[in-house]
Amino acid sequence: MTIWMSEPQKSKKLHGLSSLGGLLGVVGLMVVLILAGVMLIMQMQWPRWTSVLLCFAVTVLAVILAMRLGRRGLRAALVFFLDEEQRLYIADLRQIAAYGRGLLGYAAREQSIGRMLENIKKHGKMPSNATEIIAVEKIRENRNDYAVACILRGDGDRLFRFTYVVPKGYPEENLLLQQLELRQGPAYSVELEESRTPLYILLSALACAASAALCFLSHPAFAILPQKIYFPFLAVFLVCVTALVTFIIRRRRGE
Repeated sequence: MTIWMSEPQKSKKLHGLSSLGGLLGVVGLMVVLILAGVMLIMQMQWPRWTSVLLCFAVTVLAVILAMRLGRRGLRAALVFFLDEEQRLYIADLRQIAAYGRGLLGYAAREQSIGRMLENIKKHGKMPSNATEIIAVEKIRENRNDYAVACILRGDGDRLFRFTYVVPKGYPEENLLLQQLELRQGPAYSVELEESRTPLYILLSALACAASAALCFLSHPAFAILPQKIYFPFLAVFLVCVTALVTFIIRRRRGE
């Protein structure tokens, strides 16, 4: 069996500690930058808008560092398997890792993932949640990862679409890409039930338009409808926008 996985840490505890250390490092860096920036602004007597600029810059930096930390954890959690019958499987170890709350729970989960990686490397066996990749509809290469739209075989031989974000950096990554590209051929074409996502997008868009119109008509500036319905329909509008964005994302990911 051929396995594509990130290299586990030498110690089971190091995986969880390194992930926890990275998270604490990002938080600590943000606190230091904000405190140093506030002291500098007060000492130099800069205008108040510089504090807003400081918060914005620190937030952007935190998002970038958090994305890099998450990408490293994602590469450790996604494992690919190719069995003797040339069937390709994928397992997301985060789904079966021990879960807990808070920083200690996060460290415990990462330690559990490290333990599973070590067992896979030692025994070469697939975990219980490994799912077969029947076909690959699309592979889009980004700067740091690949977006792979797959058709998977679930429980009871049910076929469904799912898009994985596969970070770059796997050992022998070119061989993994060859196996994924091989499943884009006509021999792996699969017909699924017609997706209802476009219908949901249309209904969400109509609901957004209707709730937005009612908000405008009931706003005190227009006062065409009773003002007491303004806030309820504003809440409905926010819910509809959330649903619309969710369905659009699912549509773009091919799910």
